[in-house]
Amino acid sequence: MTNHLITILVGLFLGFQTLAQQALTLPAYRQYTMRDGLSQMQVIAMLQDSRGYLWIGTKGGLNCFNGGKINRIASRQHGFSTNEYIRDIAEDTAGRIWACTHNGIVMIDGEVQA
Repeated sequence: MTNHLITILVGLFLGFQTLAQQALTLPAYRQYTMRDGLSQMQVIAMLQDSRGYLWIGTKGGLNCFNGGKINRIASRQHGFSTNEYIRDIAEDTAGRIWACTHNGIVMIDGEVQA
């Protein structure tokens, strides 16, 4: 009887250990870098907008990821420096993107050219 109980306990321990190891396995991911178009590696703010775009604010500017490509948001079109430090990103009910920088707030229409 004692041997049977020990066998059951060892089996339960090994089963729980296997489950715990599976829970610790990291999901598959991809790391994006400046080689992929990111303006800078230190990400300060992120926002997924209502269209599904991922807006990424870094110490080097604003970027938009459409699921395949990272686009840097051009300063000439939106009135801020290309290498502007982005502190926060938000979306309003009209789908416009608002980026808070050290020098002020910038509004972007939310449509990104792919």
